[in-house]
Amino acid sequence: MLDSINFSGEMTGLVDEGRAVVVVYLDFMKAFDTPSPKILIEEPMKYGLDEQTVRWIEKWLNGCVKIVVISGTKSSCRPITSGIPQG
Repeated sequence: MLDSINFSGEMTGLVDEGRAVVVVYLDFMKAFDTPSPKILIEEPMKYGLDEQTVRWIEKWLNGCVKIVVISGTKSSCRPITSGIPQG
């Protein structure tokens, strides 16, 4: 919280000096939603999606992995255990 207050104060100071300020706030919460995998599989079937397509979705969700790259250094492959793959 203190960092947010300090940041706001710095930005206000820059605006007071007549300088241009651009601030972008990113909401990562939706990117890491954690819906129940059971719901992602069972709900489409309730609405008439055929079982073969639902099984394809299930395999896709269960087969996802991630790699994080920071300053050109890659992490090892890790399975995605929560959330919904995006992008």
